[in-house]
Amino acid sequence: MDKIFTSLILFAITLLFAITFGLSGIPKLLAGGVPDWFTGKFGNCFLASFPGLFLSFYIIALAETLNFLGLVISVVRLEFLADRPKIFLKLSLISSAFTFIMLGFGQRLTHESTGAAYLFFYCGITIFCYFIIDKIEKQNNK
Repeated sequence: MDKIFTSLILFAITLLFAITFGLSGIPKLLAGGVPDWFTGKFGNCFLASFPGLFLSFYIIALAETLNFLGLVISVVRLEFLADRPKIFLKLSLISSAFTFIMLGFGQRLTHESTGAAYLFFYCGITIFCYFIIDKIEKQNNK
């Protein structure tokens, strides 16, 4: 029964991150260009000149979408099952932490302290989830 609950928790974590990044990354990639809100928000900071708003926007969109795809692969590989290796799940969580850092940097850059604080929290929870999953994986490999 313990492995069932562990698998359900792992599946919930995977779905949470997949939904978070799928619903944010895919629409950005399909937006057909840099949206006005992004230009308005970052057009007056150094990102407008380096690396440029187009590249900045699509780096974020690509990072979010790759996180989503890694989590989809994790589900297909049944990595949420307690006794399965969690290669893509763990890689996606590491990538997610860096994505949250990148997004938090943008919030700090535009002086949006509340949004930056949320992203700091999201990054911390992501790292916490990684270590919980790593502990579960090591425990099941004994």
